Amino acid sequence: MIEGKTGLFFDAPTANALISAIKKFNFMVFDKNDIRRHAQQYDKTIFQQKIKEFIDKKYQLWAKQ
Repeated sequence: MIEGKTGLFFDAPTANALISAIKKFNFMVFDKNDIRRHAQQYDKTIFQQKIKEFIDKKYQLWAKQ
């Protein structure tokens, strides 16, 4: 989540903090395309590809030792 761009954090896990965040949220505007682009980073296929690339890279470094 990108603060103010794809969502909104709240400071503490309390009712008052959540109420405050919801009040702030009601006056904010979010771009659905920004939210979609950000969420796509966590797509299962992309995640699997990134994990595989990471493991391959680490293995190659290890194999050179």
